Amino acid sequence: MKEKFRKKIIGSCMFAICLLVVFLFRAISIKASDTTTEGIQLITIENYDSAALKEEIENQRANNYIYAGLYKSGTTVEKLVAKNVVTETNVVEGSTYVAKFVPEGVMGIKAQVSEVLLNNPDSTTSSVRFVTAIDSLLYKEVGFSITRESDTEGENPIQLVKEGTISKYVYEKLYGVDVTAENPGEPMEYIPQDIHALANYFKTYTITSVPERAYNTDLTIRPYWITHDGQ
Repeated sequence: MKEKFRKKIIGSCMFAICLLVVFLFRAISIKASDTTTEGIQLITIENYDSAALKEEIENQRANNYIYAGLYKSGTTVEKLVAKNVVTETNVVEGSTYVAKFVPEGVMGIKAQVSEVLLNNPDSTTSSVRFVTAIDSLLYKEVGFSITRESDTEGENPIQLVKEGTISKYVYEKLYGVDVTAENPGEPMEYIPQDIHALANYFKTYTITSVPERAYNTDLTIRPYWITHDGQ
């Protein structure tokens, strides 16, 4: 795994690709009210250096908060905007910055299987989509680390996760797992706030054409984001 992936892997959850144990969105969405900023923590880092920041990240992680970026000194919740983001190229040691933290529940994990399997439990193939969320667009990268724990048939390992570039897209709405861009159908009722009140966008990864013999494959799913200052 690339070094930058190791820097910001947040949370984990193990799934078995099986109708009985995959965590599904509820059929009726729990609607959140308006978008909220309640729960965001802003911590002032004086005399900044990377060691001090990492120490604060560990302290906040113990309180179930995850690091969500570095901002210019004096930034308030209302000013968490692109012009105040501190990047790898303009961070200066010894300066004062504001570190943003959000509850780890923002990166909660859900999963959905295709309607093919839901409508026909005897189906010999299906797709599974993993879903997490982000609170803003001010991240350098968002994705999933997916590790297969075991195979149901060890002699013929099944490559469920392919190497490739990370999608740059996040979504405000979700459509069916197996739909196409040409025929998307109606959007699902789910909203990002179904994952967490602070969430505003979905991030997804879909494993398609999962064969029946892989339905009980254990996968460890870790959503992550990388902030613009490289954490």
